[in-house]
Amino acid sequence: GPVAATVTEGYEKSPAYMIAAVDAMRYINWLNNGGREESDTETGTYTFTGYDVVSARASNANYFLPNENEWSKAGSVTVLHPGRRNIPRL
Repeated sequence: GPVAATVTEGYEKSPAYMIAAVDAMRYINWLNNGGREESDTETGTYTFTGYDVVSARASNANYFLPNENEWSKAGSVTVLHPGRRNIPRL
């Protein structure tokens, strides 16, 4: 069924934490399916066949969680900002 979330006043712009990977994957599915109230959370980028039984990532996904290699690469890239001082990663 639908999931409702509440935010404590004063924490609207704070980061979320303690999010299970399967819940993040369902959020990604919701985004890929339009991000509307009626959007599906069980299929899309990932197909769920149980609470934590998940398919591999769909190759045509617009939104997805990075895999381990993508995460490592993203953390080691020096981002160049034209007109600003670029600091290489150590």
